[in-house]
Amino acid sequence: MFIYASANWTIAATMVIMLSVGCVAPSLQPEVSSATVDTSGSWPSLEIEAEVAAREADTVFSETALSLYNEPHRLTITGTGSGGSNFDRSYRIQLTNAHGPVVDTVLTRFTFADSLDADFLAQAGLYALDFDLVRAQSLYFNAFIGVDETDYVQHIGFFLTYTGERKGRMIYWVVPEEEVNDR
Repeated sequence: MFIYASANWTIAATMVIMLSVGCVAPSLQPEVSSATVDTSGSWPSLEIEAEVAAREADTVFSETALSLYNEPHRLTITGTGSGGSNFDRSYRIQLTNAHGPVVDTVLTRFTFADSLDADFLAQAGLYALDFDLVRAQSLYFNAFIGVDETDYVQHIGFFLTYTGERKGRMIYWVVPEEEVNDR
């Protein structure tokens, strides 16, 4: 009787295993991928997507690898506009090395306000900022402020000190038109 019971138990266990395996068989209905269906409602609206696209189109980015004191540094200039046809940008200048940020500053047209005519400044925008060179613990740049759709442009040269007790100091000057044309 014991042998008979164990034989029945073996048959019953085999049937349970077969039923279990049958339960995990793939369904005959096509499965819909959860990646293609968004049920969260978190997609941005068309207005937000258009605003993001305009800002991305109005953003300029420049990255330069520098060796300062035999250490690798990265100079990043990011100019962000307000989108659309307005060319006035704010520029973020970041100098970093393996230890982290060395210099991080943001410039706008108002940074140079005390050297520019108030009427000009009210109409103008900071539309370009370029890295020029490294000299005497300072990074030299050229900035261009102008009135949209005119030839009225003011060239400004400046430097930003990146080390020493004057780290972060910025000195700028208006470049005379004759010097701009000679370049």
